[in-house]
Amino acid sequence: MAKQKFYAIKKGHRVGIVNTWAECQALTKGYSGAIYKSFPTKKEAEDFVQGINSAQPAHIVAYNPGELVAYVDGSYNKNTEEFSYGMVIIDNDKVIHQEGRKFKNEFSPMRNVAGEVYGAKRAIEYASELGKDVGIYYDYTGIEHWAKGEWKTNNDLTKGYREYVSSINNIKITFHKVAAHTGVEYNEMVDQIAKQALFG
Repeated sequence: MAKQKFYAIKKGHRVGIVNTWAECQALTKGYSGAIYKSFPTKKEAEDFVQGINSAQPAHIVAYNPGELVAYVDGSYNKNTEEFSYGMVIIDNDKVIHQEGRKFKNEFSPMRNVAGEVYGAKRAIEYASELGKDVGIYYDYTGIEHWAKGEWKTNNDLTKGYREYVSSINNIKITFHKVAAHTGVEYNEMVDQIAKQALFG
């Protein structure tokens, strides 16, 4: 059973605390500069709304002018052995594209890592098609290390990923680690997109 989460909305169509991701989305989608974060306890959520002890920024901004930002995440269903990815592309602090897909193939034993690799590759592909530099924000460290050749690529998935990244020469790709499930706005979003693609 999923753990209870409390979604604290600091800036949105309405400020407050809700119990589901769907409610949180409804109150923040389309709101410029929305700030929200999930917490395991209501007390922490209340403190965040009131501005108490919010050490982790809820929403990462910035980046480099003209650079796309991509958040990616993977998910896995052990019952069906399917994995999925969630991916969002942000341009000038606005989501311009989001997608999620599920798969079941020879890479299923890599579970959610396979999904995150697929998501990173798809994000790079999307940015390359637009001819725009991209910053990839990821959970799993291998997303960066495999791409840069810092980790050994010992299967077809990681080899293919490394080769694909190396083949992209029309844009600059940077990588940024995000602590998993810290409530960073877009990190929460891609987590939910990946799960929705997997479980419907």
